Amino acid sequence: MSLNGFDIRISWFQFREVSQRPVGVNEDAEISIEPYLSFRTRNNNGIIEIIDVNTTISVSRSRSWVRTGCKTDWLLNHEQGHFDIAVLGMREMYNSLLSLRRSPTSEFNRETIRIQTEIQRKIDEADHLYDTQTNHGLNSAEQIRWSSRIRTLKGSSAGVLNDLR
Repeated sequence: MSLNGFDIRISWFQFREVSQRPVGVNEDAEISIEPYLSFRTRNNNGIIEIIDVNTTISVSRSRSWVRTGCKTDWLLNHEQGHFDIAVLGMREMYNSLLSLRRSPTSEFNRETIRIQTEIQRKIDEADHLYDTQTNHGLNSAEQIRWSSRIRTLKGSSAGVLNDLR
């Protein structure tokens, strides 16, 4: 069982530099995260249970970008927040899947999809709230508050996405 990428500190090397923002985008950088999930199951007297979960989270360099001249520590810290929100979601998914026990197989499959969909929805909502409240990192007081909350939740094995609200 593993949760890979949890403690990654991102760097500007993981972003493509672009001369101008994509049409309709107001930010100076955007990070794209690549989650990977696999698990193994066993049938324990008719109950399907997960016995091994592997998750990996990384940055997609081909889809992450920063505008030329905007590579600041402050902006990188903001993008780190997006990465860490996704990490919290992957840990929540990891823990939810480990506790999953269902019968029959079709119900088990529906529940794994529901968990993955629900966690992605929570990640998307947290990302939106983060950008709104920090004004994409421009509101320094809110950015500091969010960075502190995210760091605290990452340090707590019980920290989940709903705690970011």
